[in-house]
Amino acid sequence: MASIESILQLIVDRPGLTAAELGDELELASADVQSRLAKYITADKVRTDKKKIESGREVLTYFPGQSLVDEVDGVKRIVTASAAKRSAAPANVAPAASDFTFGFFSDGALSVSKGSREMRLTRDETARLLRFLDAINVELIASGGG
Repeated sequence: MASIESILQLIVDRPGLTAAELGDELELASADVQSRLAKYITADKVRTDKKKIESGREVLTYFPGQSLVDEVDGVKRIVTASAAKRSAAPANVAPAASDFTFGFFSDGALSVSKGSREMRLTRDETARLLRFLDAINVELIASGGG
């Protein structure tokens, strides 16, 4: 039977899986996955979100909190607040409801999160994204628009 550590590692490695998907990967019942994760959700080490499945019902998906990522990966993430959070907002404007952060890991991975959603790109995916963004900037400069 899979340990809680293997469940947590899988959540860090592949955020957004459902209990059924985690169970399939680790040969556990989805109810067993959910019960084992309860205290980690309460401690904010694991975050949940809802996703509609083909049947139309909603199921929970699991995402690692930053403290879990730090524990499992053993690396620190460089977190940058969004420009909106850095700039002083007028007194009559409420702050944004969800936080936007991103960070690079020492293994070349990139993590982007907003609210309870988090996406982690591998080193190769990060390099591909950066090449794409760089190409956009080059095109913008070349066209005289930047």
